Order: sequence, then C-alpha cells, then structure tokens
Amino acid sequence: MSAGSALAAGKRADPHLAAEAVSKALQRAGLSRAEAVLLYLSPEFCSGGALAAEAVLSAARAAQSMQIAGAVTAGVFTEEGFSLERPCAAALVLGDGLGFVTSANRHEDALPENRDAGISEALPGTSSGLIHVSSPRLSFFSDAAFTRAGFFPEDSPEDMPHLGCISGTPAQSAVAPVWQQGRAGTAHPAHIVIAGADAEILVCHGFRSLGPIHHFLRTHGRNLLSVDNDTALQSLLRELPAALCREGSPPLRALFALVGMDPDADASPEKLLANGRFHALPLLAANPDGSLELGARLPEGRPLFWALRQPETTAAETQTRLASLSVASPSFALAFSCLGRGPFLYDGKDLDLKAFTQRFPGTPLLGAYCVEQVFPQSPPAPSIRKIQNAFTLALFSASLR
Repeated sequence: MSAGSALAAGKRADPHLAAEAVSKALQRAGLSRAEAVLLYLSPEFCSGGALAAEAVLSAARAAQSMQIAGAVTAGVFTEEGFSLERPCAAALVLGDGLGFVTSANRHEDALPENRDAGISEALPGTSSGLIHVSSPRLSFFSDAAFTRAGFFPEDSPEDMPHLGCISGTPAQSAVAPVWQQGRAGTAHPAHIVIAGADAEILVCHGFRSLGPIHHFLRTHGRNLLSVDNDTALQSLLRELPAALCREGSPPLRALFALVGMDPDADASPEKLLANGRFHALPLLAANPDGSLELGARLPEGRPLFWALRQPETTAAETQTRLASLSVASPSFALAFSCLGRGPFLYDGKDLDLKAFTQRFPGTPLLGAYCVEQVFPQSPPAPSIRKIQNAFTLALFSASLR
C-alpha cells in the first residue's frame, strides 16, 4: 500500500493548485497514478461558482482517477505544515491496494435538524476513547446537506461514519460544496469507505475539570441561571483558580460547561472525561444577573461540571495520547482539528500537528481545520451528531483481513 500527501498554496483560488497538490503527493508516494484521492480546498474556492468543481476535475486529471472525494475546509495541514486564510489545496493520494468504496445517499426525503436541541447521544468511546476500525467510513457534509444526512432509523449503526466534517467556515456566505467520484455539489453528503486499511482513531479534547459534578440546574433557553444555590457565575468563579480571574471576569474563551450525556446520578468529572460521554458547551457571555449564556440548550436531568482548556494542558494531552498508541509506523493518517485549536489556540503554531510529526516522523498526513466534526449517534435511532473543540486523528495501516 502506498500513500503520499502534499499542500499547494497561491495568491488566488486557482484549480491548478489542486493538480499541483496531487502531483506532489504522487511523487512522494512513488506513484504514477492514484487509485483514489482525498482532496481538501480552502474557502476561497466557494466564491467562484464552479471553481471547486473545476479544481476537483483538475485533481482527477493529475491523478488519472475519478475517485476524488473531499470538501471545502476552513484550513488544511499536512505533515509539512499548515495553511489558513489563503487559497490552498491539500491532497492525499492512495495506491497499491488502497482505494475508496463510495456509498450513494439512498434517502431523498429530509429530516430537519433541530439546531437548538444542542445535545445528543454518542456511541461509547467516540468522544475521547480509542477506536479500532476495519475499512473506516468517512462522511463530508455541506451545512445544507447535514439537515438530511442520509442516515435514518432503519439504517444500522454499522452504516454510520467513523469520522468526517461539515464543509466550509462560519464566515462564508456561499454554501460550501463536497465531492465524491469527482463530482462536486451541495445537495447531498459524500460518503466513502477506505478499503484495504484498518484504522486506530483517537479524539483529544484537552479539558481539565475545575470541580465536582452539579445536578441542580435552572435554565432559560441557552442561559444557565443557577447551579445548586448559586448563580451560574458565582458557581464558576468559586471553582476557578484565582490567578485566572481578574476583577471578577472569568476568561470565557478558555472555559466550558461539560454536560454528561446520561442522567447518571453517580457521574463524576473523572468518569465522564475517561469515557467521553459528555458534550462541551462554550461559555458565550456572562450576563449582569449572574447567568451564563451557553453554546446550546441544556437538557433536563443531565449532570454538569466546569472545565478549563489551556494551550499547555491541551498540547500535553495530545502528546500523551499519541505516546500511548500501539501503532509503530502507520502508512498514512487523517486528522480533523477544531478551528478553535491549531494556530488560534497555540499562538500561531499547531502543537497538535507538531506532536504528530514528532511521534510519527515522515508519515503522510492530511488534515482539515473545521468548525464542526461528525460522529456516530447510538441506537435505538442511528444517526450522527456534531462535535467541536476536538483534535481527531486516524492512523491507517494495512488491513489484516
């Protein structure tokens, strides 16, 4: 099995950037043509109508293959570096027994997404545990296509993607396309299976709990009014280290309400962080009445605890988790990183990427900075859910089957 990755950047969104990235990746993989290509484009390729489609065809010509899949992402990275806020293309080429098996969206009817629902169930281990998968499934969605994702209750959990992302960025006005089999569009998601490889998938969040679990909460919409007998702000300030709180103003960008996915009376921060069954809600604002505005509504009866995410502890978690992996030398890797991590968290550097290259030097990597990732949702209604704030890494090796 052969794989190679490359990144090409320019002053404007030019379809030739996609061909350049593919050509460089082929050279590094020692291939004359590719069986399949995973291609990411920067948001600038959304502004020109058919520009993304032209870039996909340019990549197909360079690869001599129509098995091109991928999406527009907020930024890209490979093992050699990252690119944000400028036109770029990044590609991973596969050959010598590696390729895609595509899966058409067989559902035409839509199920509307409740954007205020906020929290859904997840398969155990998909938030922070380690997953071993044969022939992993990836899915890419435009924001519009996610509302009719193509996964309905009659589908089995085995049909769910193991990883993927929502295409585009929060600032763009145009709907960002996705593509598979060399065709770009926004109406349906792109589903692919990477055949011929097994994967080890891990997810890093970088959260540190500040105190105990709280069960007695009072809310109004997205506002958390009180926690136990205190206002939400009083509860947070009581647990926050004094050094991080200046003049009674907490550093909201570094703070989260972590909410358990189960109404577990015996839940603890340690338990939830270990099994990954939590949803991280950012703190958007501290209101004059002592309430806190959260990133989504809280469901009733779920435990909550306050958590802190700082650059040094977040980077340390990634390093520790990578060191614990049993894979000695993967053939290639895929990564999805929250846009709020990477250079925006690490002061212009990407310490998650650095940890990967130190642990697996020379391993081809294709990464996407994205606003939201997708993960499986558990039975009895198999579906998918969005996650944020995470660094997800999949390490691929030759299939043993």
